[in-house]
Amino acid sequence: MCSFVKGKFGINFWNLAFFMLVTLFLLFPIFSDGNLLNLNKNLSFMKNENSKEDTSIIKDSSFWKSSEASKERLKKIDVGIGYSIGVSTGPNLGMSGGNGLFNLDPAYCFPNLIEIAVQYNTSPRYLVSSRYVVELTSGYMWISAGRREPNIQEPDWRYVRGEWRVSIIPIKFSIQKVWKDKFLGVGIGYYFSRGRDTEEAYEGIPIADTMKHVTVTSWGRGFGYNFIVGLERPTFNNCDLTISLILNFTVINETKNDAPDNLIWKQPIRISLSGLYLSFEIKYPIFQ
Repeated sequence: MCSFVKGKFGINFWNLAFFMLVTLFLLFPIFSDGNLLNLNKNLSFMKNENSKEDTSIIKDSSFWKSSEASKERLKKIDVGIGYSIGVSTGPNLGMSGGNGLFNLDPAYCFPNLIEIAVQYNTSPRYLVSSRYVVELTSGYMWISAGRREPNIQEPDWRYVRGEWRVSIIPIKFSIQKVWKDKFLGVGIGYYFSRGRDTEEAYEGIPIADTMKHVTVTSWGRGFGYNFIVGLERPTFNNCDLTISLILNFTVINETKNDAPDNLIWKQPIRISLSGLYLSFEIKYPIFQ
């Protein structure tokens, strides 16, 4: 969704690489545990090679309810908290020039998102081989856009660069199909943005004594949709961990700004969140 100068792009690339390395290190003990990778092992105590009643026992919900821990697994409504980091491509932020877009290279940025989710499972987990999940989420997204071409004009002043800080509130809805520990899904979302553009200007030639900074706030709204693929694993205290890749297509258009009357705001701002996101979420069942 925004552009970085080359130095800042390099720093953020290594930040992303370090984040992924640490995440894999922390999650390795979870996925290397055979009892967590294979749910059948968790149910091995119910298997009896000399009996043909195993399937009926598993399907009997009263059998599950005999265990306090299993009661949690029968609940259909989950709450979760998640974190996502994305790689968004551009040029995406702002408009200028004949082609209608800023043209800085490379045009990448890394949106970050923390969100809370409520899920409804059409069937209790682990009693069926597949189920549908309906999810509603909201949270807070932030982006540092780095230095960009100025979007302000003012008589007798020369604006040389702008720096954006963008915050976004998303409201998203998705439907997912779960097969044991894998899932696919599609979703839609509506996004509210607030961006602050701080621009540096000089009167006449660039001299420190004549420098000033001007800040303009831009608000916007936009619609998007996404495709989801992921894995689901039981972890601890009846919680589930999901790791997913999300392909997102979203554009936010400016609806208003607070640029002073003596300034010229060149073009309305357009923000693109389109890109690939890596998402982690911990879910806990709360209601039957």
